[in-house]
Amino acid sequence: MQVLKLVVIVLGALIALGVGVIVYTLIDRGGDQLTQPEQPAPAVGAAAPAVSAAPVPANEFGATALGLPQGSLVQQMVVSGDRLIVTVRIPAEGERIVVIDLASGRTLGSIALGAVP
Repeated sequence: MQVLKLVVIVLGALIALGVGVIVYTLIDRGGDQLTQPEQPAPAVGAAAPAVSAAPVPANEFGATALGLPQGSLVQQMVVSGDRLIVTVRIPAEGERIVVIDLASGRTLGSIALGAVP
């Protein structure tokens, strides 16, 4: 009976130690992703946008507008790295993808997807 109690205590300690190692590893690996954000891959055939020499602090650009005409509809918004990709439907023009830099609030460019039939 004494040996059984010892085995249960040792195995319980090993389980607690193993859980602690797993938690530590998850926290350690998760911290790397917070300090080193993933860089988005450049689009094939697209020119690289100009990069400013001085970094712009986040939330410094204030309010900004896309300048879409009346009746435009935002269909989808996706964040990819430090870019916001907005898909809009513009009357008489069709769908358009607009890419916005989240650090500066500047519109980097847009891609027309064709007119609505």
